[in-house]
Amino acid sequence: MKKTAFYFIALACLGVAAVSCSKEEPNNGNAPKFKVTLESTDAKTTLTGENLAWTTGDQVAIFGTAAAPATYSATEVNGVYATLVSEQNPGDAPYTAIYPASIATSATTVTLPAEQHSVSGELTGFPMIAQGASTTLNFYNPCSVLRITMTKANTSISKIQIVTDQYINGDFTIDYNDAEPTIAYNSASANHAKVTTLTFDNPVDISQPHAFYAYLPTGTYNYFMIKFYDADGNIFTRTTTDGITFPRSRYLRLNIGANVIHFNPGDLTGKFSVSSTQQVTFSKGNLYKSGSSYYFADVQTNRSSANSGSLDHLFEWKSNMATSYPVQNGGSSAWFVPTEAQWQYMMQTRTVSFNTGTSTYANRRYLAAKVTNSSGSNVCGVILFPDLFYWPLEQAKLPVSNKFGRVVLHWNQVPIFTNADWRSLEAAGCVFLPVTGKRELGSGSEYTISGYYWTATGVPRDNEAKSMRFTSNSYVYYYQNGRIDVWGCAIRMVKNAQ
Repeated sequence: MKKTAFYFIALACLGVAAVSCSKEEPNNGNAPKFKVTLESTDAKTTLTGENLAWTTGDQVAIFGTAAAPATYSATEVNGVYATLVSEQNPGDAPYTAIYPASIATSATTVTLPAEQHSVSGELTGFPMIAQGASTTLNFYNPCSVLRITMTKANTSISKIQIVTDQYINGDFTIDYNDAEPTIAYNSASANHAKVTTLTFDNPVDISQPHAFYAYLPTGTYNYFMIKFYDADGNIFTRTTTDGITFPRSRYLRLNIGANVIHFNPGDLTGKFSVSSTQQVTFSKGNLYKSGSSYYFADVQTNRSSANSGSLDHLFEWKSNMATSYPVQNGGSSAWFVPTEAQWQYMMQTRTVSFNTGTSTYANRRYLAAKVTNSSGSNVCGVILFPDLFYWPLEQAKLPVSNKFGRVVLHWNQVPIFTNADWRSLEAAGCVFLPVTGKRELGSGSEYTISGYYWTATGVPRDNEAKSMRFTSNSYVYYYQNGRIDVWGCAIRMVKNAQ
């Protein structure tokens, strides 16, 4: 499999800041003030060049002997120094302080978010931990920083996703470790994922060099993919399987030049073999018609843009679907519909390296499932796993092995994935084929229980063509002939992988 190289600049140390010598602050009413410093000038929220510092209003959770933590706000900010004030009382020492307060689940647990909200050019919410027996606290960094610099004329970035082979959000246990703090995956919780999304209030213009920052738990990642979305939702990826190490309190720089940034309209990123020598990527959604034009649905769980029960997503078979149904939001790619043989190879023959973190399987190609869409409805369909796949969710959410590639006995017996779960599966390269129903002699039926997808294989002698069908009591890769003059089926296009 072709790999895209990562070009990282050497790790840079986050220099240690000096600690001020200040007198103990008296108790202000019930709540003491705290004098605080940062371990590093490269480790906080306000960016000036490469230097970051405290920001007025930063929220810190402080745990003492009280039953509940106190939330403190930063004031009297002076670079790496600040005063923390609160109307709440954390109780007596010893103290544990966690920034930002939003990730402080307990004095021993932080919950890293699945989404890191980014302000342009800033590293926001970089976790820091302090412990001490007085109201002078020195904060230290348990995580590492990824700094991505990009340049591309007439291009804006709407979000960035990081996909790895290890859990990068959810509950982590703190080990303060004598001012060398670390955080470790907390197996007692069930809220982890291997996908983290960097979000922005508005798309960020990268016509001039622009830096994006994200933080990650320390460690070595053997699989590391970054997915960039432009303002239209098109995707560009960088992937490596060579291993990347993120040490504590350091940052890793990734510079991406304009010459390698290519957004391909309409397609997803997972690669699927359709023969021993050919891989494809899927369109981002099923084909549908609006007016006199054709589009790919923007959401994989949708049959069309509105996901309606109309017939705008069911089509007559054509010998060349891509030419007969030219797609408006698919760019200039050479889209095509897989033949019956290509569908069969993808569903029954290809080798899939399905990695769970503890085991690797070679035959988990697809799974009948329900996916909860953004409206809260469960959509029946089939999840296809790419040739190289890292399970991004908790082990507890992994279906039992005999669910994979098996007959659908009843839709009530298939696994259900929440919308958040599906977003992680999609980010890791999965494709979803939703139920579509069919059209026969002008009437539609089976919208919520069956999927009928055309193959490119016609049977001219009988005025028929092969369709792939999945429904209750049928194998997913069950194929049947359909009269092309009376049948209408869904279409999902692919293109040769780059």
